[in-house]
Amino acid sequence: MVKRWIDSRVLSWNCSYQSGIVLDGEKWQRANLIWEHAKNLIESNQSEFDLADGITNLKRCLNHRLSLIEEIYEFKNIELNSKPKGYMELLERLGIIRPFIMNNLCLIRNDIEHNYARPPSIERCLELLDVIWYFLKSTDPMVQIKKGDVYFEMCDEYGFSLRNNFNNSEIYYIYGSFPTEYVYSEQKDNCFEIILGTFEFNNGDINFKYYNKSNDLNIDKSLSGRALFNDNLKFEVIPKLIFTS
Repeated sequence: MVKRWIDSRVLSWNCSYQSGIVLDGEKWQRANLIWEHAKNLIESNQSEFDLADGITNLKRCLNHRLSLIEEIYEFKNIELNSKPKGYMELLERLGIIRPFIMNNLCLIRNDIEHNYARPPSIERCLELLDVIWYFLKSTDPMVQIKKGDVYFEMCDEYGFSLRNNFNNSEIYYIYGSFPTEYVYSEQKDNCFEIILGTFEFNNGDINFKYYNKSNDLNIDKSLSGRALFNDNLKFEVIPKLIFTS
């Protein structure tokens, strides 16, 4: 296999997404419908049972959206040496959520469900309602469109596309042009590795062919292949592959 190492500063270049898959609208809208039901229960506030049911439905709403996110991206399968133990904490590291108040919602709901506790005040219920609303709005883009290629650009001459399918193989495909001073033939600090080769996308299938050492290739500037990122770079790259507009 032929390898090169790329200066990780290229990941700070301006980026924009080039392609994506429109996802099932019925699936991502489901959490919004559950939230509306919780809103009606909490705002009616005819009894503490309405508030309790509202909190239960907010938890259902949260669970539905988290399950859909995992169904699409399979974050649990990301290989990390320092993976957080909890799923909420993993999503926090990826820049997707802030879990403190959401964890509080889970505790409140569990206390109501299992310990027959009274629901919190109407003011607290309305606060939780708003928190989940903001969570849905912030995650709507990632469950509406699954980004394909994201393009990083330094200038008209230099730029590259990066793709990750967020599946069990967790392979990042990269292709583009780089300044020669950003490309190394041996491992360097603050760099990521590329295993060079060609690949084709065909109806969701990926055919990848490695370059072997006998190839006489002019690959000092234009490169394509599989990129390998360490933990810190994965936490930098993955949010860009999800949220870049």
